[in-house]
Amino acid sequence: MVRSGSRRNRNQPPTRSLSLRQASVSAAELPESVLHYVVRTQESVILDDASARNAFSADEYIRHNRVRSVLCLPLIKQPH
Repeated sequence: MVRSGSRRNRNQPPTRSLSLRQASVSAAELPESVLHYVVRTQESVILDDASARNAFSADEYIRHNRVRSVLCLPLIKQPH
């Protein structure tokens, strides 16, 4: 990953930095039903229109924040 503020070519899009945290998250911060599904099944969830009726449309975060798109991917550690 390229760090923010590093030199880049004019044709490249700007970069974003990412920081990981080791803290619990609440339903106010992410769609928990989607996260639990992905953790349990190890399958990706891609919702083009989360506001449409789907398996996760009752999720508090999706309803409260009127979320349109969702992408959740399992992080799988692979052996060397």
